[in-house]
Amino acid sequence: MSNIFDFQQVCYTYPGTDKQALDGFSVAIPKGKKTAVVGRNGAGKSTFFLHCNGLYKPKSGNVFFDEQPLDYSRKALRTLRQKVGIIFQNADDQLFSASVAQDISFGPMNLNLPESEVRQRVQEAAALCDIGTLLDRPTHALSGGEKARVALAGVLAMRPDVLLVDEPTSSLDPLMRRQVFTVFHRLQQQGKTIILATHEMAIARHWADFVIVLDAGRVLAADTPEVIFANEEILTITGLAEPWYKPLEA
Repeated sequence: MSNIFDFQQVCYTYPGTDKQALDGFSVAIPKGKKTAVVGRNGAGKSTFFLHCNGLYKPKSGNVFFDEQPLDYSRKALRTLRQKVGIIFQNADDQLFSASVAQDISFGPMNLNLPESEVRQRVQEAAALCDIGTLLDRPTHALSGGEKARVALAGVLAMRPDVLLVDEPTSSLDPLMRRQVFTVFHRLQQQGKTIILATHEMAIARHWADFVIVLDAGRVLAADTPEVIFANEEILTITGLAEPWYKPLEA
């Protein structure tokens, strides 16, 4: 099995601080699989994502995409970001056009594609995300679940090979969650790689093919859900096994 990403001893410190956001971060992510990235707030999940599409550059270490080292030239990064799409936790951070159709078309238009190709991509992404009836709607009038699917469609219109999603269920009701995960299922059937950062252990345990456990900018473990959730030491260190509603001991 080939890997879509391979991080080798990556270290990263936020500018102007001493915070080591990634500290000897090493992990290989299988291509075409569903990967869940778990860990407490501040463990390094978002920083990891932003290294995946070159928004952050390691202080040391190496990042490989599809078995090739990342090239941080402007031209290479432009190509990389067509292949690696990111969905942020708050859909409002990605919706800025007046209508749904305009928002989805923004990325393809910036690729200087012919108008016919842009329209085709908008229709294709809208159909995949079940929002074809929303194309003429203003983005500000959408519900939270609709905004999430429109933000997703905007990324999918770029036809990425990899989809990085930060906390995909944080603002969705159960019906909307099923709709979003239905889209993820369709994408994986097309051979796409889906990588989710999540606090929901049910996603890591039952949805993912591969689970990465982060703590303080390091990879504690990376394996199948069966192996991860059988490791009592990892579960204790991270608190992953504890239900959120269990009261803390005084």
